[in-house]
Amino acid sequence: RTAMALVFGIKKEIFFLNLEDGYFGCQVNKSTDFLQLYELSRLCDGQNDCYMGSDELARELKCTRDCNKPGSDGKCLNGACLDSQCHCNDGYGGCSCEVPDENECKSRPCDVFAHCTNTLGSFHCSCFPGYIGDGFHCQDINECEDPIIAARCVPNSECCNLPAHFLCKCLPGFQGDGEEECIDIDECLQPGACGPNSLCQNIPGNYTCTCQPGYEGNPLTGCTDIDECTYHGACGPNAICSNTDGGYTCACPIGSTGDPFHGACLDIDECLTNPCGLGAICTNTPESYTCICPPGFVGDPYNTCSGKYFKKFFGSFVVSTNCTKRKKRRKSAQKPLFHPKCIIIKKLSSKNNLLFFGLMYNN
Repeated sequence: RTAMALVFGIKKEIFFLNLEDGYFGCQVNKSTDFLQLYELSRLCDGQNDCYMGSDELARELKCTRDCNKPGSDGKCLNGACLDSQCHCNDGYGGCSCEVPDENECKSRPCDVFAHCTNTLGSFHCSCFPGYIGDGFHCQDINECEDPIIAARCVPNSECCNLPAHFLCKCLPGFQGDGEEECIDIDECLQPGACGPNSLCQNIPGNYTCTCQPGYEGNPLTGCTDIDECTYHGACGPNAICSNTDGGYTCACPIGSTGDPFHGACLDIDECLTNPCGLGAICTNTPESYTCICPPGFVGDPYNTCSGKYFKKFFGSFVVSTNCTKRKKRRKSAQKPLFHPKCIIIKKLSSKNNLLFFGLMYNN
């Protein structure tokens, strides 16, 4: 069987065999810098030509003596009998290498992807397996165009044509051998697949990165917090906005109530709950209230305001701050009236007119 140069390391020395051109080569000493070429007829001739005798390894070289041709005595006259076939030295041909013949294959007439077989007075070119042509021009066969071959590739793989061969390769984002299985790679399991403060989502053959809610930026390199409080209308009117990592909060100020997110914060009228001391005047303020003693009264307005013998006139009535139950009389009338225990004066108007904004009776 003819073949191109065969290179192998028998007994750890360099040895190569070129049957087409009719020679072999090997090293002749320890050095591998220079190799010696020999005719094929010196294979298995009982004499070591190579440094470690690779040319006499009959079993590995398949040297035989059964090239039985008339008058050859089982031998090749100008060549070597290998695997029951004569392989001629350069310049010879014929069944027993008995005819001088020019080896046209030495001039490399065939395509680079073809075998050249020397014959008597001629030669023959044949394309390598996986190629098609006449030997002088060989073209690679695209095996992936064959539906039967392409069907060998599993889902999520592709058929890749190679010189004289093909390969089933998993698609990007999948792993496997292409002919048995191709399974999805979960890229999100890999450290640093996405940047800080981002979310990684695996999808078949790929993955995506998105910023977490409340963050913005490039999710592949990192997301930064959004200050929602800079947005108009983030909270309701009069509400306090506080930015947090990835979000924000809305709260009504102290002294107000309502829906701080979607409604409004309204001031609480604390005076409705009578928070001041006895006899004091309560004034509601934004988010709070104040207590003061009326004019002529002294004391702690948040506890008690008092005023001894403080008298004012309301029409023909005399109002005293002494909270004792006793009869009160008109100066010009005889019918007695009863004075309540306590009367809280809220505000006095001018021009001798008393205006009571609120009275608290404690009978």
